Amino acid sequence: MPEILRKLLGLRFAMYLLDDGAHNRPHIHVRYGEHQASIAIDDIELLAGYLPPKKLKTAEKYILEHQAALLIAWNGAIQGTSIRRVN
Repeated sequence: MPEILRKLLGLRFAMYLLDDGAHNRPHIHVRYGEHQASIAIDDIELLAGYLPPKKLKTAEKYILEHQAALLIAWNGAIQGTSIRRVN
């Protein structure tokens, strides 16, 4: 079940508790309409998926501005604990 961290300009940011290990790096899932992507938190690298270019830039900016809080949320997610919303 995803933990929703933030909705921003049509983007939905989420992390999954006890992720299955498909990505070992700290990452966040971003959805926009029918598009979805996984983006690394540490270096803001697109790991998988697609977002329209303007929406990808918005997502990257949000991740960069909230990097520390997102890493704390990631640590909670991999431990299976509740994640605080990151505003």
